[in-house]
Amino acid sequence: MLRVLLVILWLAVLGIDQSQSAEPQPPCGRQSQPAYPKQPSILKIQIWKKGDLAPDWKPAACTGWQDQEFSIMLAATARFRNPRGIRGILEKFAKVSTLSGLRYWSVRRDKWTTLIDEAYALKGPSRNQRRKDFAPHELQVGRDYYYWQKEQTTAGKIIYRFRLRERSPRRLVVAMENASPGKFLGITALGAGKAKYLYFFERLKGGVWGYYSLARIKRQHSWLSIPHASYANRATAVFRHFTGLREGDLPIISE
Repeated sequence: MLRVLLVILWLAVLGIDQSQSAEPQPPCGRQSQPAYPKQPSILKIQIWKKGDLAPDWKPAACTGWQDQEFSIMLAATARFRNPRGIRGILEKFAKVSTLSGLRYWSVRRDKWTTLIDEAYALKGPSRNQRRKDFAPHELQVGRDYYYWQKEQTTAGKIIYRFRLRERSPRRLVVAMENASPGKFLGITALGAGKAKYLYFFERLKGGVWGYYSLARIKRQHSWLSIPHASYANRATAVFRHFTGLREGDLPIISE
């Protein structure tokens, strides 16, 4: 059953709606689902598992996803204040090393835990091609960029590939996927290309921007699955990274 997690910044209220809801729809030509919250400082998260969507469901054309395979899908939407405009967002993607040390609230460990131990940019799809962080002007539409990270998940050490789909002063769309498999105790936990992410940023009014992320993950083994709250907390950590919020600015989510 669909789970809707509403993370309200200042009130620290968590709501869970067990009712069925609409299919995920990124903000590309249609009203997004879930829609942007009416006010800044609210992060809304919806999680679907296999079986929540209709058998004939197909991803929105703008995702570029050709198949329907997933174990879990997560959408996160928010409004946030962004006085630096598109350059400030591009810097977050360009400065890969700033992901190092990113923390999230671990449901299983019941404490703040490092999500990403280390991250660095690559010249190509090999870990041996390490380079310094990208510069924002290097990130151009239609080109592939790579980075490596060591994360405290069952994916372990993994290479990601990202590409800018759109870039303008008012809108940025970035597609990302794992270019290498993720391994846990020598077992492939995540096949190459089985974790796909889309990030949409668009200027709404004044210095307020819209944020929409959509993640689709297909696990190799069901016994490696994690609680929905863990996915939500990781999505919250990524949102904090892009918007500059601190750990204490968003409430934690537990089962």
